[in-house]
This record gives sequence, structure tokens and C-alpha cells, in this order.
Amino acid sequence: MLILPRSDFVYMVPPFLAYYGVLTENRTLLLEAYNQITLYRKYLCDVNANNRWRHVLLGVEVNGPSNDEGHWTTGMCFPFFRG
Repeated sequence: MLILPRSDFVYMVPPFLAYYGVLTENRTLLLEAYNQITLYRKYLCDVNANNRWRHVLLGVEVNGPSNDEGHWTTGMCFPFFRG
């Protein structure tokens, strides 16, 4: 399943997939929700920066927007704070 990254993806799509998977007894959807979060963590978590998550990098476009190679500090990062 190909799902393109968006800033609000992680807090909206996997919970919906998991909920709908449980509601319809569809184990595949439940596992896909888990896989999506696992993949986000695998590629965006920076262990050298206290486990902060990086922004998604989409490559460099000529005369296009530049990538933000920093870490999430605002926006949709709230699901990843650890107490």
C-alpha cells in the first residue's frame, strides 16, 4: 500500500486504520496502521538528537521549495513526546 507522507498523516491515518480494522475485524488494516507508524519512526527518528523526528525530505527541486532538514518542533509532533 503506497501512502504519501503529509504533516498530519501520523496522527490521523494510522488511528483511523486501526479503529476501522477493529470495527470490521480486518486484521490487515490493523497491521497496516502499525506498519505505517513503524516506517515513519524508522526513517524520521534521529537517535543522535534525543530521538527527535526529522522532517520528510522529498529531494531538491530546481527553482522549487527547499527541504527543511531540521527536526519537528511544532505542528503535529505531539504524538511522539515521551513523559
